Amino acid sequence: MPIVEEKALISRVPGRSEAASQPIQKVIGKRAFALFFVRITARKKQISAQSLSHSFKLLSGLGIPLVFDYHHHLANQGADNWEGAWERVVSTWGDSSLPIKMHISSPRFEKDFRAHRDYIDVEMFLTFLKTIKGSVPEIYCMIEAKKKDEALFQLMRQIKRVPGVELINEASFRMP
Repeated sequence: MPIVEEKALISRVPGRSEAASQPIQKVIGKRAFALFFVRITARKKQISAQSLSHSFKLLSGLGIPLVFDYHHHLANQGADNWEGAWERVVSTWGDSSLPIKMHISSPRFEKDFRAHRDYIDVEMFLTFLKTIKGSVPEIYCMIEAKKKDEALFQLMRQIKRVPGVELINEASFRMP
């Protein structure tokens, strides 16, 4: 059976979150299988994003896996405890034959935390991986960086210098 990837951008409008999510549920609910990407929607320089709890509510009963975006979560929910919700993120992948996926990006500047950096901050990435270590057998990380492929190559050059890391190939590794 072919896999259909469905990307849905969700924007929260104050007082209208419920109404905005209804059309998405109707469209996605009709798909045999879809991936739901929690993303940031930018309009006229105003950026808003849904919380994990709102994302879980949208996905409830649809059987759609949640792709967690670490940087965007930190940028929009700040100290909101994503670690406490990680098990629930993982559980959304329970019926999927695919490995868990997530997005990784890094902030361009501290004062412009939402903007993407050219490359991935290896320490930020390793912090995430150390936090989830042991919770999943593997995770596919999709890089969001201005320098695209070069960001992956630089990240892997940095990763291979981490003590105990086992390189599997040019784009995959196993943590100690």
